[in-house]
Amino acid sequence: MRPGLAIALLLILVPHATAQTTTSQSAETTSPESDKEAWSFYANVSGYLVPHDRSYASPTFSADRNNIHLAARYNYEDKDTGSLWFGYNFTRGDNIVLEVTPMIGGVLGNTAGIAPG
Repeated sequence: MRPGLAIALLLILVPHATAQTTTSQSAETTSPESDKEAWSFYANVSGYLVPHDRSYASPTFSADRNNIHLAARYNYEDKDTGSLWFGYNFTRGDNIVLEVTPMIGGVLGNTAGIAPG
């Protein structure tokens, strides 16, 4: 199978995974402020088929609560390298929304150091 076709099939067949919270409260008793206090999660795995070299996967995970942003990545900055990130979400606007999340991270593995994001 050609690598491009395999990647296309993976993208079609593997959906993004997001976390959902379940509550026993009815919609009438849930306030908008409680939604702001909830954590939101995002996970993704990207696969790379590299001809004549080692193919690899790059999982990423992030969590947000209020303005706090946390993230973890592996094989993203370099192969066999992990990173942990902390950021702050800034949001401005109502009709047109601008969202910016400056981050600082620590990188460990083949490449090591402190990274801005």
